[in-house]
Amino acid sequence: MMRRTDEESGQGEAPRDERAPDGLMPVLRVEYDSDVQEGHAAPVLRVRSSWPPREPEDAEPAPKPAEAPRGRSAPRPRTLTFRELDSAALKSTPPSHRMNSAVPARPAVQARDEGAGANALLAFGSAIVAENPVAIPAPVGDATERNSSARVPGNEALSTRRTGPSDAGSASGAPPPARAPGPPPPNLVRVDDTADAPPPEEAPARDVSASGDVTPAEREAMQAAVSSGRRREQWVAPTYLPEDLRDALVAERSQYRAQRLQEAREVGLAGPGVLGLVPVPAADPDWSGGSLLGFLGEELVFAGNIVHLDFESGRVFASSDSGEDLDRRVLSCERWCYRPYDFAEALCAAATAYEERVPALTTALSRAKGELLPSPLSPRDAELIPVDRLWRQPWGSIWGPPGTGKTTAVADLIARALRAYPNERILAVAPTNRAADELVIRVSALLERDPIPLRPLARSIFRGGNGASEALARLPTVALEENKTSKLLNTIQERERELTLERSRGGPAPELARMQAELRSLRGRVKDPTLKEAEKGDSPLMVLTVHRALRLVSELEGEETFQRLVVDEAGMVTRAATALLAPLARQVTLAGDPKQIGPVSRAAEGAGKGTQTWLRASALSHLEDAVKDAERPDVLLLRTQHRMHPDIARVVSHFCYGGALEDGDLVKDRAQKPPPVPAFPSRAMWLVLDGLSRDTRRLTHGRGETGSGYQRELSAELAVTLARQAVRLGLTVLCVTPYRAQAALLRKLGNAAGLRHDMFSASTIHRQQGTQYDVVMVDTVAGGRPFPPHTLVPILNVAASRAKEYLLVLASRAEARASPVPARFLSLLPRVRVHPGTPPKLELLATQPRPPPPPPPPLVPVGLGGEIAGGKDTGPLFTQEQVSLFERRFDDGHHLVRGVAGSGKTYVLAHWAARYLLENPRARVLVSFYNRSLAPLVDKLLLEALHVRAGAEQVRPLRAQVTVKHVGALRRLEPHAFDAVFVDEAQDMDAKGLAALHALVRPRVGEDGRESRCFQLFMDDSQNVYGQVPIDSLKEQLPEGLSFRGRTRVLKETFRATRDILDVAFNVVLDPLRQHRVTDPGMREYMKAGELARERLLWLPEETLEGLYRVQSTERGGVLPQVKDFASSTSEARWVAKEISRLVSEEGVLPGDILVVAPVMPASFTDALRKAGVPAEAYGGKGGRDVADFRVSGVDHVRATTVFSCKGHECPVVFFAGLEALDSIEAWMAGARQRTEREHERIRRAMFYVGATRAMKRQYLTGVRGGRFLQVAASYVETLSGHRPPAP
Repeated sequence: MMRRTDEESGQGEAPRDERAPDGLMPVLRVEYDSDVQEGHAAPVLRVRSSWPPREPEDAEPAPKPAEAPRGRSAPRPRTLTFRELDSAALKSTPPSHRMNSAVPARPAVQARDEGAGANALLAFGSAIVAENPVAIPAPVGDATERNSSARVPGNEALSTRRTGPSDAGSASGAPPPARAPGPPPPNLVRVDDTADAPPPEEAPARDVSASGDVTPAEREAMQAAVSSGRRREQWVAPTYLPEDLRDALVAERSQYRAQRLQEAREVGLAGPGVLGLVPVPAADPDWSGGSLLGFLGEELVFAGNIVHLDFESGRVFASSDSGEDLDRRVLSCERWCYRPYDFAEALCAAATAYEERVPALTTALSRAKGELLPSPLSPRDAELIPVDRLWRQPWGSIWGPPGTGKTTAVADLIARALRAYPNERILAVAPTNRAADELVIRVSALLERDPIPLRPLARSIFRGGNGASEALARLPTVALEENKTSKLLNTIQERERELTLERSRGGPAPELARMQAELRSLRGRVKDPTLKEAEKGDSPLMVLTVHRALRLVSELEGEETFQRLVVDEAGMVTRAATALLAPLARQVTLAGDPKQIGPVSRAAEGAGKGTQTWLRASALSHLEDAVKDAERPDVLLLRTQHRMHPDIARVVSHFCYGGALEDGDLVKDRAQKPPPVPAFPSRAMWLVLDGLSRDTRRLTHGRGETGSGYQRELSAELAVTLARQAVRLGLTVLCVTPYRAQAALLRKLGNAAGLRHDMFSASTIHRQQGTQYDVVMVDTVAGGRPFPPHTLVPILNVAASRAKEYLLVLASRAEARASPVPARFLSLLPRVRVHPGTPPKLELLATQPRPPPPPPPPLVPVGLGGEIAGGKDTGPLFTQEQVSLFERRFDDGHHLVRGVAGSGKTYVLAHWAARYLLENPRARVLVSFYNRSLAPLVDKLLLEALHVRAGAEQVRPLRAQVTVKHVGALRRLEPHAFDAVFVDEAQDMDAKGLAALHALVRPRVGEDGRESRCFQLFMDDSQNVYGQVPIDSLKEQLPEGLSFRGRTRVLKETFRATRDILDVAFNVVLDPLRQHRVTDPGMREYMKAGELARERLLWLPEETLEGLYRVQSTERGGVLPQVKDFASSTSEARWVAKEISRLVSEEGVLPGDILVVAPVMPASFTDALRKAGVPAEAYGGKGGRDVADFRVSGVDHVRATTVFSCKGHECPVVFFAGLEALDSIEAWMAGARQRTEREHERIRRAMFYVGATRAMKRQYLTGVRGGRFLQVAASYVETLSGHRPPAP
């Protein structure tokens, strides 16, 4: 799933969210003097309260301020720091209103300027501190102007500790105590210069955790607040849209779900009306455009739009919807939520605008998919130059690879067309405000040199939308909103200049956030006249963002209004958006690169064909082969690149463009100069990390510090070390990676190394499209996982093509072996060995000429089958956690390895067995298990592990030393028959079975005389489908000394299923909303929910917005399972066969990639499948083949098996069918009479968990209507999707 991370994404035009209720509590009001104080460059801040303190009855009247001497101005109110406000606030606020009575008021600082008076400051009930005390500049309104030099770096967000116990009284509704007389105002410091201010003391941090209990009323209040303004349920897709597009739009909207923050750290004010916090989990880049909501009890006390994301510190800043009037309780909020802005709303609104123009929309949809052939050239058109031929096409594309000057070419085309056809109107759109403004600037420059004939220069271009830069108003060709007053226009321009200057200086995040909030407020006062200009305006060129243009479609009701539509950066615009914009014009010209990072979409893994066709793809995605497609009359390929050194360009050209790129003269001349960094042996190189460390764990990746993303310290340290060499020589350096956690680590190390921000930058690759640096280092970390191949290709293309002089790729050999996409990319680069040292020495390795790599995978997979096929060639790439277990010493006796479903327990088993064989050459090893269908899988993984560790020649003799057998097949074996025993799925064994296996191990006597046996268990109590007693309760029944206390390891990450699939499994089994209506069987203890929560692998219901469990043990998001019920088992089997047939024929899924799991009678589904013409075989159950024949590779048919036999296996698509049978296991499961109802319920839920965690991409849950587990699953799926709030 691709997500662009540009902060100025053009999505800032979203309507503002609903305002927080005013409530009855006092609010902080921030006012400003309109005049500037003498000696100060900024207006003065005043803080007032809506409740003045009561004066004591016997108090003396306050003395009147001394009159100013004649000829001098009256004394002005002094500028106050946030720390001073804090001290005054805590002293003057009534105790009942203090948010943190545990924090004492700080003593006031004596004023140095006795002659300066101070107004009494009243009330904010929070601790506010400025790390750098500054004067707070005022927003300039109609009567205020400000010099840009008045702004200085702002204070860091202040913070307070969590509310103490004494606050509970006011929160519970108890009447507040009588107000005490207010103290006299303290003497406060006048801050003439931040350097003169006393150093601030350390501020206590205000952290909010989601671990506290939430009442049903409080949860309802949160759900109501985050749901307000959403109209997803009300939108009905028009029937004239293709079915797959309708489904895609509905699915896209369902992805915009609010979430509760697990923690809100360092909550504080960053300026008037601006609040900052560090969310846990960390903010996604696409939080821009969303909003933060803060709650105190049942009340919403803060609602504000996110105005700035500071990825270096992790802070998120939001501007209050109520302006600068903040509810004074905002810093005491107990819970915080993030609500995304539904950017799909404009798309859906445009889709409903073509009821009267269905044929035009149908044609546009076909052209966007590349289904209509280009118009043949007339003899006259054939004589034109290529660019003019393209312009004559009704639908044409300019394909601009990196550095080829695509935007310059588009601007030139538009300017030439405006001059040639002055009476025709052009609508140009771009995905971001920045891109739209850049296009305006370039076209304007061309028109200034050569204006449009017979037209006034001043109205040549109309830049619509509220996000346009006011700097465009200085251009003589541009018309902006006419109703802007000149003073407001000047104010916005000045604020934009100041914001640009502050960014260039690397200003503090709170100051940047405050400035952006002020700009947003000023722009919000402007009425958008885009519709009026479109209908009656006379500007021949209108430039909008895609988001604003989609809204214009619905405003124009789909009417054709323009002669031509030009879509710049069309490769970043969804195919659906381009098709819905196209009918506004007679002709369409697209400009972009389908081989770079594609459209922004929330489409998840396992989505349907429609989502992949319309939302993951652009209108350029059908262009695959640059050389072949360049021959089409409707495609103009820009071949000459002017950015990259020829050696770098060669890599990019062969990786994505079939060698079609050519070098410009400027690049060729630059290549003749001496290399700027002599220590770098090549201009483009693969730095092979394997020689840097003997510790294999350092070569692998681990979870980030926040628990999300991947990072690797070894490569980050190397990148920063090499960056210092380049920076010393005056080169700019960019370190890019696919992962935010690694980007944060690179920034941290770069700051520690003293690298300047203007010379060194580190970020994710997604944020760098459109930039360029002298040196680019690409840190692949985890081989680009979990990005699918069709997404990873453009990511690596963008990363490599940012480089001008040097391209360095940091990767291990394991990353090259694990996936074909990194392998293709690295095969194009000379290999360089890295020798440890200070600095490290780089040695270019002699390599043989290599043939050109195979062509890249399709840009967008054709249906779900293409998505599955893209990941099939990938091999295992183990994490630091797994490698640490692989290499852990285990020959000192017995050990236990736990892990959730899909965490790789069997991989660890195979590598331990392989290691043991290599360390003990003549040893005999037994690998056993209870489930007979595991034999093929265990054997396959064992052979792979032996191949990796011992080499191909040693695999066969070592394998001969291993016995792989089901526990029931171990007959007539003598005690001590094996040197080591490894047991998979050990939770299926009882005490007697474990003791028997333990007796088969030959004991060893150590140097200390102690006896030990190599007896290794691998298990997951959650999958205990046979109802065995947990091993923790078998201490008395196990052999003496067989205790696993202190000998247990837990695998913390799952690699099989997506979060959405696991969320449903966990919630149906643990049932936080009590949907089963039966006695709790104690599944929380079985599934180790508390242990998972402590490791932050699972969010508990009290921590989430919906009151449900949320799994955090995987990086992959996906689609929720589909739940279907039927009148009978026969109709269910027919539907399953029909849906599988559709998946095979329409979505390209191979039969071998589909698994049917049923509690009983899997053969009933294979019978229906064979009748539908789909090859299928049942394994296990009545009428099925022996489960020992269950195949795990080279499968050419749909497999169906039982819940018992599917354990340990996985499949891309899984149908968990016949769920009603779980309600009656007493009637068909062996040993039912010996169990209690509580034990039966535990087994039912374990069976559901096993069947519901086999799917890798997409899952179906089916059964006969009325089945309890089917109903409960449907309820949780609906709640997780956001379509229905959970029951209180």
